[in-house]
Amino acid sequence: CMNNEVTLEELDKNLRATIKMATDNEQKLDELSRKLGVQEAELKKGTERAELAENNLKGIEEELESVGDNMKKLETSAEKALEREEKLVEKILSLNNKFKATEARYEYGEMNITKLNQRIDD
Repeated sequence: CMNNEVTLEELDKNLRATIKMATDNEQKLDELSRKLGVQEAELKKGTERAELAENNLKGIEEELESVGDNMKKLETSAEKALEREEKLVEKILSLNNKFKATEARYEYGEMNITKLNQRIDD
């Protein structure tokens, strides 16, 4: 009888300890479930922000590519403009030289005319 009472007390004590452990574990599970829910929500927000950032990055990359293409076109235009400028400078120099030569021929002609007029007058 006494042995049964001790066993019952031990079983009762074990039952209360097991119930307490189960209650504690349920609370821990609830807390962990709540934390998991919070982390899942944060993950979802983070994923959405990452997707938004990726889309922004794609837009910026496309814009950068467009700017790069425009830069190449501008460089090509600048090179062509420089070539045209060099040709025009050469043409100006050539025309200046021709003008000086023509001016010299004109002056020589004027001088000859003056000499011829003096001979005629003499």
